[in-house]
Amino acid sequence: MASIYKTFGSQDITTTGHLDLPDNSQIKLGGSDDLQIYHDGTNSIIGNSTGDIVFKHGAENLAIFRDDGACVLNFDDVKKFETTNDGITITGNVLPEANNTRNIGDGTTNFNSIWASTRFRGNDNVKLVLGDSQDLVIRHDGTDNLIESPVGGNMKIMAGTGDNANETSAKFTHNGNVELYFDN
Repeated sequence: MASIYKTFGSQDITTTGHLDLPDNSQIKLGGSDDLQIYHDGTNSIIGNSTGDIVFKHGAENLAIFRDDGACVLNFDDVKKFETTNDGITITGNVLPEANNTRNIGDGTTNFNSIWASTRFRGNDNVKLVLGDSQDLVIRHDGTDNLIESPVGGNMKIMAGTGDNANETSAKFTHNGNVELYFDN
């Protein structure tokens, strides 16, 4: 296949057909070929050697890929998702596509900590389940607040300061007695 080169200067190029290029042939844009678009035979690649890559619709930014920095996704030109040095930042709610169909974590790869500034919230009968064998359950059944030990273990209420809860305030023995303590 012969190569054809033509300089158009500042004129527009118009075609009524396709612009067909073989693999690894690049469309280069910018004074220093800053933007490259091509297919390498396996992957379609958009390369940029200066500044950010910005996807726009009209005047709105849809996505921004910053040079050595964040990737930003917008909704109606408002930032909703951004990658950061520490992970990601989400503005707004995170919703599953259908009610009660998705988990956070998979049971083998889990979060170390989950922080909330005001509250964790669940409807009636939503359970906070803790322990490898689901040893502790905290829930509200619509009428009563329940703390449960479904595997038959004993329960204790501990007190202390900071992460040092070293004093037993109350002990509930399965099928046994209840002990309350004062300043032990």
